[in-house]
Amino acid sequence: EIVTTGKPRQGKTLGAMTANPAEVQIHGAKSLLEKMESVKTTPIDISEASSTLTRDVTLAIDDVGIVKKGDPLVKVVIEVQ
Repeated sequence: EIVTTGKPRQGKTLGAMTANPAEVQIHGAKSLLEKMESVKTTPIDISEASSTLTRDVTLAIDDVGIVKKGDPLVKVVIEVQ
């Protein structure tokens, strides 16, 4: 799940938001994983954005013992129109 903060520049609107990869694998204790419904990105500030943003962000995994497999970054594209 892509998390944003702020609002784009006046007169602009948010379009599609995509993450690459769209799905990630995480591992950890079964009891922790069973409670998770989705994994969120760290917040991406879109304040005053006037054009499409591309950011490499980490995932906001707060539980100790849960780790993303592979590259720790996710590339996020946020269309601003």
